[in-house]
Amino acid sequence: MQMLQTRGSALILILLVTSILYLLGIALLLISFTEGTLSDLEVRSMQSFYLAESALAEGLAKLRTNPDYRTDLNDTFSLGGNVGLYSVAFYDGTNDGNGHYLSTLSPSLYQIILEGRGVIPGPRASTRTQIEAEVALKPFAILSGGAVEVGAGGVIQGNIHANAQVTVSAGATVTGNVTTSGSLSVQGTVTGATSFLEPSMNLPVLTLKPYYPTYTYQGNSYPAQRLTHTSLALPNPPGNPPPYPSIELYQGAPSSGNPAAIYYLDEATPADPIQVDLVGTLIILPPVGSVRMYGAIKITPVTPFPAIISAHDLEITLTESLSPFGVTGNLIQGLVYTDQDLTLTGEGVSGVAVQGTLIAHRIAVQGVPNLQLAYAPGVWSNPPPDLDLIEVLSWKEEE
Repeated sequence: MQMLQTRGSALILILLVTSILYLLGIALLLISFTEGTLSDLEVRSMQSFYLAESALAEGLAKLRTNPDYRTDLNDTFSLGGNVGLYSVAFYDGTNDGNGHYLSTLSPSLYQIILEGRGVIPGPRASTRTQIEAEVALKPFAILSGGAVEVGAGGVIQGNIHANAQVTVSAGATVTGNVTTSGSLSVQGTVTGATSFLEPSMNLPVLTLKPYYPTYTYQGNSYPAQRLTHTSLALPNPPGNPPPYPSIELYQGAPSSGNPAAIYYLDEATPADPIQVDLVGTLIILPPVGSVRMYGAIKITPVTPFPAIISAHDLEITLTESLSPFGVTGNLIQGLVYTDQDLTLTGEGVSGVAVQGTLIAHRIAVQGVPNLQLAYAPGVWSNPPPDLDLIEVLSWKEEE
């Protein structure tokens, strides 16, 4: 009888141990399955995040090609064996936090929302990530952190924005939008939209560091060179008695030691007329002080470098008064930048005298009788080093 009890106890013990081992095995399988599921979910979640980021990057790339681009994008992409879906949508205005896009302007012309979405399908559920970026676009012929005045005779072929007052005087013409975060006075002609409710824009920062004392071009480093000048005697028109006039000639072009032709000016220009014939970039350094350039000025930078960067107030007068002496032609191509004040005047200049973009703290443009400034899309699509005309204002993950 005792032996039977012992055998029964042993059987119960065996069954108990077997049950425990079985339950442990099931638990281990469940843990392994759960860990595998969670691991797969984490991987797919990261992949959907990368897809959403990639969608935003593609949207920004489209905008850099064309600031008016607004066509939604959808595509598939393979990530680590998973095929994901990504898309980017464009919305004008700002998100009110509830999925509705309301503009601080009705509507804002240059502040938009990009939504990048990434989806990775899974065996049980898909992982989704949505990233929202609010961006400010700056495709301007004239962009000012302060006020802008287009005086009589000024002809601007492109958009204008200023954070303070914009004045378009009688006799001035703007074939583009005129927007401001301050006040607006239009007595001349504006063919595009006008608004004084556009959100304030940060002035793009362009420092001297990428250009002076050295710059990088096609993977190599080169020193910027000092822009020198020589006195040039001008032939007098027939019947004009002596003294014969002279001007200061500033001249530069690409060379093996300076292939992008980056030149710097570290002294004031003379009060007398000058001639600038530069295939390259002009850097105006401190401690020159305010710079006044009066004469026949031709500057064509090497792509994608700017035409002029000044650390000071800059006053440029393009004149044809030297044409009787054989000095003709005025054309500045590319970006003219200063974080100080910029004044641009044309005297008897026909045709487009500036082809590019003006960026400064305060800007005044006028013509006597006219001065034409035409926006050049290349400044937007292929901007100079260290300059970004698309500003990401905010960035957040929605899902």
